[in-house]
Amino acid sequence: MNKLTAIVHYEIVMAWRRRSLPILWILLLVGVVGFALLVTSVNHNGMSLAEIMGRNANKPAYVLNTIPIINVLLAGTLIFSVGITMMICEMIPLDRQFKVRELLDTLPISRADYLAGKVLAAWGA
Repeated sequence: MNKLTAIVHYEIVMAWRRRSLPILWILLLVGVVGFALLVTSVNHNGMSLAEIMGRNANKPAYVLNTIPIINVLLAGTLIFSVGITMMICEMIPLDRQFKVRELLDTLPISRADYLAGKVLAAWGA
């Protein structure tokens, strides 16, 4: 278990140093906020909030906000899945490029521990 946590910690630190982790967070934040602004402007068609609430006075506020929130969550999931895929696909090749793989081969770490550490680091990040 100690080996696994060491690999997870190493990968998170390396993702931060490569700036892929902050870029992923910024991409997610900008994508979700931008899509939320786009959804609200498209759904309201230039009407003011008073006009929207007056026209839908008999509906509760959570009913009016359910579909836009679902749309934003779907867009966030899509943006996050693309970003996390780009982050994961560079983890293992970079170990070979920076000669870390040869170092790891000298240690008693199984391939399952190595791969589980990479996956848990991506999830943790």
